[in-house]
Amino acid sequence: MLKRENATAIYGSVATNGAVVVTLKEGLEDFITVSESELDLSYDIDIPFDVPTNGKEQIASLKEMEVPASYKYYAVPKLSRDAFLLAEVANWQTLNLLPGEANIIFEGTYIGKSFIDPSSTSDTLNLTLGVDKRVVIKKEKLVDFSSVKFIGTNKVQTMLYEISVKNNKKETIQLILKDQFPISTNKDIEVQQTESSGGDINKETAVVTWKLSIASGQSEKKRIGYSVKFPKGKRVNL
Repeated sequence: MLKRENATAIYGSVATNGAVVVTLKEGLEDFITVSESELDLSYDIDIPFDVPTNGKEQIASLKEMEVPASYKYYAVPKLSRDAFLLAEVANWQTLNLLPGEANIIFEGTYIGKSFIDPSSTSDTLNLTLGVDKRVVIKKEKLVDFSSVKFIGTNKVQTMLYEISVKNNKKETIQLILKDQFPISTNKDIEVQQTESSGGDINKETAVVTWKLSIASGQSEKKRIGYSVKFPKGKRVNL
């Protein structure tokens, strides 16, 4: 019996047809009874299961399920130039998953481990599939559009960056691109947002978000620009 509180769930891979596969042993499904209460979930195996006396952990493969998933890329070039692929599984609560580590295998390659948390209140189960180097992201400062000016006792520094995304995959991708304007917590420092290329700006966090659909072999460019005014003698890191 595998109990919710102490089970390590070992899950499978992502199929080439775009489905997330929860891989468990073929033929064993008919001998598994799932018992669920408000506080617990358990799997009862109704046939004998051999456990070698070698002191090593053993994996009991229980069931195989194939569920649809949607795929999106996420990128935050302020923090990393990589694009991360995420699989989103809807209605995952009906799968009776146990909490634990999941081995992620994508397109035949072992990506790493994720964690399944059935106690999550989210309607969507998110599985991180790692970095995809076929989605190339660059962020460059446009020197010709950046400047430093002095106005009275203040210094005004203007910055403009261009973010480019190139899709080298064979299919169209959906990508969530994020960046952020500086936020001032000092009344002597003023930040003005000057360019966001139509992105959605969160007024509280100053995070700008672009939702992109990029065809195979195509590129998309977005710009983020701002100016910062502060006293001449003050040091500001931008």
